[in-house]
Amino acid sequence: MTIFKTKAILLSFLPGLILIPVLIQFIQGIHPGGIPVIIDFIKASLNPSLENVVLTNTLNSLLVTLCTAFLSWLLSIIAGTFLGLISSNLFWQTDYNSKRIPFIISQVFAVPRGIHELLWALILQNIFGLSPIIAIMAISIPYSFLFARTIRNELEVLDIRKFIALKQFGAGKLNALITCIVPQITPKIISHAGYRLECA
Repeated sequence: MTIFKTKAILLSFLPGLILIPVLIQFIQGIHPGGIPVIIDFIKASLNPSLENVVLTNTLNSLLVTLCTAFLSWLLSIIAGTFLGLISSNLFWQTDYNSKRIPFIISQVFAVPRGIHELLWALILQNIFGLSPIIAIMAISIPYSFLFARTIRNELEVLDIRKFIALKQFGAGKLNALITCIVPQITPKIISHAGYRLECA
């Protein structure tokens, strides 16, 4: 039994062996030609230029960044709420009594969620070329699906007895959702939305 545990521990270190060729490539790729550039960069950061052109460009770039982040965040919150709802068991079980459909949807949603926004930017840039819209799309796509997962997880742990009771008494699905579900998940939505804005 002790031998088996020892082997299991040793096997857990096998994935770390991939670091050896990466480290070799890293060492081989080092060249001293970039050191003066790094030194110049550090000097410039300690003593930044205060010329009008530099300050104007910095302010314009900051505004573009803030607008891009806000628009991306807003789109991801709207899309993520809708996607989270349609991928939840609550949405499908109350009318269709199906667990398979939300499971399939959630697995499909894992793909765009797992791709980093930088990779999305590279993919979209190759398709559409350089455009400010690419930055908004690259951020909003993965954030939408990340937010959808949060919404879905929150819906899965809710007490839905009131929701079912309202539906049985003839209330529409949308009215029942707004009355029973939205107040319960609103604090979590606000909290996660704030976090996503910070990330954006």
